Amino acid sequence: DDDGARQKNVSARLFLWLALHAAHADHGAPNATLLSAANRASLARLQADGAVSDARAQMAPGLMVADAAVGDLAAELERTGLMNNTVLVVHSDNGAQPCTDTLPGSNYPLRSTKFQYFEGGVRVPALVYAPGRLGAAARDATYDGLMHHVDWLVTFLGLALDGGSAAVTRPKRVAPATGGAGVG
Repeated sequence: DDDGARQKNVSARLFLWLALHAAHADHGAPNATLLSAANRASLARLQADGAVSDARAQMAPGLMVADAAVGDLAAELERTGLMNNTVLVVHSDNGAQPCTDTLPGSNYPLRSTKFQYFEGGVRVPALVYAPGRLGAAARDATYDGLMHHVDWLVTFLGLALDGGSAAVTRPKRVAPATGGAGVG
């Protein structure tokens, strides 16, 4: 049975890169049945209050579906007992492109947009959630330097090679975007 197979493989190593492209030029057009009742009500309330433009309201369902997918993944990791040996990273690849009608977004208060090197194009939110792997010093820590999501390779490789025994207190090496020596 499917549950038995999941439990049997709980100690197997897994690398999963889940790329959610929900907030791109498709205007976030997932079928409305993919949204929860709470999402549909929240979106209707925002539109009724005039809190979002029509274009942004078209993008919101895509983000809501992406949010639900990450939540479902985290719930499954918890259910199968894998979460305490998991490093879950959620990040964006670039800032929004607010100057078009096809990709409405906002990078406020940062300058510029996607495809540009100003902060509005490159400084994006990200989070690392690893309840069984992060040491106390890493909890609630922030990193304000420059990096790119491909800079995680060395950190992930180190996590995989240490056999899962060492607690992660900070990235083993995060190389600056300028190609400098990095931290680590």
